[in-house]
Amino acid sequence: MNWPILESKLLKNNAFIGTGAWFDVDLICKINKPLVYTVIINPMGAYKFENIKLFEDIYEMASWQG
Repeated sequence: MNWPILESKLLKNNAFIGTGAWFDVDLICKINKPLVYTVIINPMGAYKFENIKLFEDIYEMASWQG
């Protein structure tokens, strides 16, 4: 559990007030006074899987899905 504490101190000491979207949100939430964090929201995340189920014979994967 030391990593998020040390990383938060490092970021704060270098004038960062938050973390990026790929920071481990579960770990950062467990410490006192966590940095602001970004959550990845992917509204199209289920699109590929749902369409493969419905149209598996004709479905073509879009470039952004690869």
